[in-house]
Parts: sequence; C-alpha cells; structure tokens
Amino acid sequence: MEARFWEAVEREDWQSLAAELDVDGDERVSALLPALASWRKQAREQSTVDGWRYRVTWKPLADGQPAR
Repeated sequence: MEARFWEAVEREDWQSLAAELDVDGDERVSALLPALASWRKQAREQSTVDGWRYRVTWKPLADGQPAR
C-alpha cells in the first residue's frame, strides 16, 4: 500500500494518487489532507498488525534437556 502511494508521488501521477487515497482527482490540496491523514493512520495500523503476524521468538531449552 505504501509503495503504491510513493510510486504515484514520484511519478507525479495525480490520478493514481487520487485513486489510492480514494478521493476525486479534481479536489483541492486542502481537501486531500484528511485523506492523507487517514491513509497514514491505516498504513501505520497495518504495519503494526504485520509485526504481530511475523514475530520470531526464541525460547531457551530447560536445563537437563540435550540440544538437538
């Protein structure tokens, strides 16, 4: 999601950017600020969820058990 946003910004592709933000492409920049804030919040929340999903943890073996 974030990659598509920045690709559209770098290409100065306002149509793709408007589609990514789910706004009308003819809206003024001030109208985009709430959409940008919403997009950023959603991206942050998704990043947090992704972090929970792919967490790796290591647990030490109890004393007395041979290592494999």
